[in-house]
Amino acid sequence: MNENAPPEPERSRADDLRSLAKQRLREMGGVPAEELGEVDARAVLHELQVHQIELEMQNEELFRAQASLQELSDNYRDLFDFAPVGYFRLDEHHRILEANLSGAALLGLNRTQVIHQHFGNFVEPSARARFANFADQALTTDRKQSCEVELRRAGQVIDVVLEAISSDNHQFLRVTAFDITERKRIAQELQESKDRLHRMFEDDLTGDFIATPDGQILLCNPAFVRIFGFPSREDAMGSNVATLYPDPGDFAHFMHLLRECRILERHECDRRRCDGALIRVVENAVASFGEHGTFVQFQGYVYDDTQRREAEIQLVATLEELRRSQQELLRKERMAVLGLMAATVAHEIRTPLTVMQNSVYFLESTLPSANETTRDVLDELKRAIGNSNRIITEMLDYVREPSPARSPFRVGDAISSALKFVPLTKEICFDGLSSEAAAIEVHANRDQVTRIFINLLQNAVQAMPNGGELKIEICRQEDRSIAIRVCDTGCGIPEENLQKVFEPLFSTKNTGIGLGLPIARRYAELNGGELTVESGSGGGTIFRLLLTSPAQAAQGSLDS
Repeated sequence: MNENAPPEPERSRADDLRSLAKQRLREMGGVPAEELGEVDARAVLHELQVHQIELEMQNEELFRAQASLQELSDNYRDLFDFAPVGYFRLDEHHRILEANLSGAALLGLNRTQVIHQHFGNFVEPSARARFANFADQALTTDRKQSCEVELRRAGQVIDVVLEAISSDNHQFLRVTAFDITERKRIAQELQESKDRLHRMFEDDLTGDFIATPDGQILLCNPAFVRIFGFPSREDAMGSNVATLYPDPGDFAHFMHLLRECRILERHECDRRRCDGALIRVVENAVASFGEHGTFVQFQGYVYDDTQRREAEIQLVATLEELRRSQQELLRKERMAVLGLMAATVAHEIRTPLTVMQNSVYFLESTLPSANETTRDVLDELKRAIGNSNRIITEMLDYVREPSPARSPFRVGDAISSALKFVPLTKEICFDGLSSEAAAIEVHANRDQVTRIFINLLQNAVQAMPNGGELKIEICRQEDRSIAIRVCDTGCGIPEENLQKVFEPLFSTKNTGIGLGLPIARRYAELNGGELTVESGSGGGTIFRLLLTSPAQAAQGSLDS
């Protein structure tokens, strides 16, 4: 066997070219070699012509192959240069031998500037050791290796994923670089958004849950567990929403409404906790439907409204109590007016009754022997006078304020109660009481003292229609009594009226009948105190209320 013989495919190709050359020679008018003699010169010429044509055909085929290779090379170069990812070829020392346009752009330079530079120079210092290990391992193995590193480009840090595989007998590295900066940013934002939503779900004060149409709880937050008193979230997620309704029909009705409306807002209903206690809740719910309109699940958001409902009921009761208190205070005012009127009437009527009574006594003493008719008239007159006196006495007893029941209480509590009846406008500045002042106690009837403050505060508010400053000062006196000063910066009281403000039915206002301050002074006096006023026209007003302290009351009791 000839070792120098060409391989069979190459030999066959040469035979084919020779056959094609002979055919082309015939077409050109050449003489076939069979028609020539062995020594005929034309045979030699023929062979030369065939060989020439054979060479030309080979040359043509080489040109076509070269053009095809050039086209393939251009296509490859375009694919290489304009690929959206970075391609690099590194030597065993990690120097860049070749890079495409995207790779150079990743490094922030043009292609000529990155060639022969060490790739590690573009890697963040903290990641260079990781990159070196990755490159060395890729050079020593035939398997593709991956690594995520940070590159520094024009003062900015970008995140890339490198994939490398060795070539040319582990002498070079082919490296692909993917810029994942934007992907990592989006992933981080998605994770942060997910974390926020998770925290919102976990920290939400409303009881959030997801359940199937038949009520099976799929997911819930801690607030849901707390509101319904489940031992744990696992216990809640193993239960059914329908069991939390007092009546199974209530759940069926709720689901019917949800299917119809798809969204329910502020649905109020009663629910039952795990311990059996009823609570009032406000619930929002959203139904989720599949592609074919199938009811898949629903999300519920439950707020425990029990305390607000109880507070509302308590508020209604408090308002009713306030209404009764107001009515009682108004009744006392009317009683005071009636008492004044009764005292006036009694004075005006009892004087002539006294004269009449004395006259009857005189007639009885001067007419001892009067006839029976005269004595009957005098007796009838005496009975009429007695009945009139009795009626007046009963009327006075009815309207007369009884001796008030006194007990210790904090002045601040009475003022707070009074402020509920006298709302202050936003134009009036009131800094309130210090905790020390509010804790000072007096010994008096709290209702009457509250009424005193109501009258004084109403007077201050009416004196400052355009706003001003309200101050309440409380202090202990040397004799252990308690002095309370109510000061305003209103229009003040003219000096000629200072002695009249406590007179019944005296008023300079368009409304009212002039009984507020007289009643306030009367209550102060009934509680062993006094009420005085200081003012000047245009200079504000100061009412000074003096009351007994618990220590004074105790000392007075001992002295008695």
